[in-house]
Amino acid sequence: LTRVGLFAKMSAAPFHFWAPDAYAGAPAASVAFVSTVPKLAGTAAMVRLVQVMAPGVDGLSVVIAAVAAASILLGNLAALTQTDLRRMMAYSGIAHSGYLLMGLSAGASFAGADGGAYGFGATLFYALAYAVPSMAVMFVVAEEGTEIRRMAALATRRPVAAWAMALFLVSLIGIPPLAGFFGKLYLFGSTIGSGQYWLVIVAVLLSVVSAGYYFRIMREMFFGERAENEESAPLARAPFAAVALALAALITVAIGIGASPLLEALGL
Repeated sequence: LTRVGLFAKMSAAPFHFWAPDAYAGAPAASVAFVSTVPKLAGTAAMVRLVQVMAPGVDGLSVVIAAVAAASILLGNLAALTQTDLRRMMAYSGIAHSGYLLMGLSAGASFAGADGGAYGFGATLFYALAYAVPSMAVMFVVAEEGTEIRRMAALATRRPVAAWAMALFLVSLIGIPPLAGFFGKLYLFGSTIGSGQYWLVIVAVLLSVVSAGYYFRIMREMFFGERAENEESAPLARAPFAAVALALAALITVAIGIGASPLLEALGL
């Protein structure tokens, strides 16, 4: 029951049903918090729980790997069909929970051996690498509106916000040299080290699929045309958002550039 509760907290399949409706119904600024901080807390709790349980529970790694694969598959494929940015980010978050669970599965497969630290450390690193750009994307959504079409011509109207948004989306895809790339690199490496090659293949293929919906947002920002009578959302130009975006962009780049020191701090 504890694991089920933490899977739900991380919005991992098949305990993900609350996430899309919660993301769509709550204020976008609140979703920025709900979509990241509980996931970070749930991930940290899961790491500790799996560290304790793995030596005495046979098949724990297999169960976590199955949930990871289901989350990656469902999250990425469902996100492809979304036109609402909040629902898209909800399904994206489900997929990223799957990537996080890959590291947990790798760590659990070593059942208390030293090799498990690599998977657990990679999980914590990726949790941070995901949380920062994901939260920043929701800040922009809070300003511009929830429909993807509301992002049209953002590069013309607000070039700094558009380029920052592109940076966050590229990191979530996992393109170097940003935080998301190194996060996935270490997660996939730990999973290969545990012998779960099939899970890595699923994750790599679905990471390519994720580029489809992330680049759809970027296409709208840089090449979309905005209707003349379409007004910005009330929260547009909020002073705190500009500072938050700048800080998030700096952290996203810094995590990628400083990946080695951070991983050393995590014991890798």
